[in-house]
Amino acid sequence: MVKPHARRGGSTFGCLITVALLAAGLYVFLLFARPWFRNAQYEDEMRNAGKFASTTSDSLIRVRLRARADSLGLPREARRLTIKRTAPDGIITISTKYDVTVTIPLLGSKVLTFEPQAVEQL
Repeated sequence: MVKPHARRGGSTFGCLITVALLAAGLYVFLLFARPWFRNAQYEDEMRNAGKFASTTSDSLIRVRLRARADSLGLPREARRLTIKRTAPDGIITISTKYDVTVTIPLLGSKVLTFEPQAVEQL
């Protein structure tokens, strides 16, 4: 005769806690990954603008980058661009600085400061 095995509920409960912690960790990771990814896209757009700066005016660069900041949903601070051209070196520097606040449930808010910059040869 085969005896039925008694099952303990502890292992199932332990698995549930592990899955819940992994889900919470993934959620927090995504909260921080989205602003970081948007910043990377914005900085890439700055580099592209710098590559074509020899044939583009500063005002047109500003208009394009401000439009890109709006399309990415960046804060208004991100549209305050600094564009510097150095004549002897033939270098253009495009930069800005802005903050993004990430709110984590039960833990509060964290302010992320981004300073994207592009330095390109004219």
